Amino acid sequence: MGTRASDPLAIVEAGYDLHVDDAEWVARITEAVSRELVGPLGTVGYHFQRERELRYVLSAISVARGDAALALSTTKVVRGLPFDDLARFYGRQGITTTQESCRVSLPLQAADDGIVDFCGVVIGDGATGVAIGAPLPDVAALGTSARRRWRSVSAHLSAVFRLRAGLLRRRTQSEEALLTPGGRLLHATGRVAGSRTAQCMLREAALSMEKARGPLRRQDPHRALDLWRELVAGRWTIIDRFESCGRRLLVAHENAPEAARLRELSPPQHTIVRKLLDGRAAAGIALELGMTPSTVSQHIHYALRKLRLRSVSELATLGKCLKCCQIASRLELQGGEGVEGVVIDAGASPDAVLTRLTSAEREIVGFVLDGLSTSEIADLRRCAYRTVANQLASVYEKLGVNSRVELGAYVANHAAGRAR
Repeated sequence: MGTRASDPLAIVEAGYDLHVDDAEWVARITEAVSRELVGPLGTVGYHFQRERELRYVLSAISVARGDAALALSTTKVVRGLPFDDLARFYGRQGITTTQESCRVSLPLQAADDGIVDFCGVVIGDGATGVAIGAPLPDVAALGTSARRRWRSVSAHLSAVFRLRAGLLRRRTQSEEALLTPGGRLLHATGRVAGSRTAQCMLREAALSMEKARGPLRRQDPHRALDLWRELVAGRWTIIDRFESCGRRLLVAHENAPEAARLRELSPPQHTIVRKLLDGRAAAGIALELGMTPSTVSQHIHYALRKLRLRSVSELATLGKCLKCCQIASRLELQGGEGVEGVVIDAGASPDAVLTRLTSAEREIVGFVLDGLSTSEIADLRRCAYRTVANQLASVYEKLGVNSRVELGAYVANHAAGRAR
């Protein structure tokens, strides 16, 4: 079985289409994935949907580089697996195998068809989504680099999957910005129109996408994939649009964050994430919970991996996005018996909290809340790294906070207080 994605952007590009039906969408992605992830029997993809009767229903089954009978074999495998095992398989984002996630042998019907294991990429939220992979005659072994590559591909495709589902539910356009491939903003509405920060981030994202599509795509395909973010500022997915004259433009669609990710955390991780969102420092959390600092750091590391975030700053950004998008007025994450949930309240705009700051400091706060690093902020503002660091230190001193997480909590808490 091949799992080395030599051109992962080809898979992402195959999925970045909002104008085809589900069957065609699954077929396109299955064909693209089959160039990188294929077994001796071929590659199969399908849409899955969890029903109330504790079963999964398959639809839009597509086969690439294999016999059409593979669709029937896949259906028999899914029907033969217990519901709980399937739920574990579909709940694991990125690449996984049935042996790894279910820890059970496949049904006898699968063995009759020569299938011992199934290695696949899961897209979606576990309740509904798409699974694409290769039925195998032997047990598969996955390496760390393969997991990282396919986890990133899955995150991109999941973002488009959510966007497609959202457009179908709302039956309204979610377009908030139109840009050229060179990053020039042609039109903006909604939150983008009123936010200079959002406009800057979308311009930078457009330029990054073009850089990813250039020579870097062949020289370092995985670095190119990293440059192409599935969500900009936790909110916008950028899709190509081709005009009738053949001109290519970039459209930024509003795409709500995947709140379901937060429910993947273990009870200790729930508690630590709650305290981080409250503005607590890791050292203080360790003291309060009676843990060693290294244990808390490890829990934070695994929590960020589950949430597909790169830093604690992005955790604060996720909280802000969930609040701003008003997915729910209160998002409670049940962490198990005796563990408090994380609660994010919908509040007012944070701008009123920052009146004591200079205009430059307010702009930097906006970038920090959007999850940008000091280096990224310096690049966007075209100034020295030390200048941004000094201005951020001034912000901390004026607001009485000591970290980016505390800054995010300060803004959120004061904004919520003003709203009440």
